[in-house]
Amino acid sequence: MKKVRKIPDWGNFIYIILATWIPTGSQSIFKKGKSEYMRKVKEIMYTGNDNPTADKNCCFRDILEIMNSKKLGVVCIVDAGKLIGIVTDGDVRRLILKTQDTLPELFMKNIESIMNKNPKTVLPDTSFEDCLAQLGNFWVMPVVDKQKKLLGLVHLQTLLRAMVKSG
Repeated sequence: MKKVRKIPDWGNFIYIILATWIPTGSQSIFKKGKSEYMRKVKEIMYTGNDNPTADKNCCFRDILEIMNSKKLGVVCIVDAGKLIGIVTDGDVRRLILKTQDTLPELFMKNIESIMNKNPKTVLPDTSFEDCLAQLGNFWVMPVVDKQKKLLGLVHLQTLLRAMVKSG
């Protein structure tokens, strides 16, 4: 019987690559220790107009337009400022492949029926390293406060760039 090798999640894989690639001495960004020296997600998250958000009452076509204009591959769905869901470009692709709806029907579909209602999130004071570990196989993650109010969005590419610059 052939053994199946488990592929590690991308967050840990990238963490290992960075830990071995960054020159010795600058690896302090990977050391757990005094939290006041560790950089936080709130320093690099997308906020305000850069943060792709939509109201829970919008339709699928609105999400596509927002996703296309913001170019981050994700839209956070909010209700009165609180994060209630997320739609990624992967969700869009899967929906298009499995739908039996006509294109006009699909475009008018309410986003609440499509969105991921339980997205992974991080707090703004999460360190770069902890955020990278939490991202796992995801490219983006909403940043929320303890009451689930949406504060921003962190993207893997921005996170990795900041980690390399920190070194």
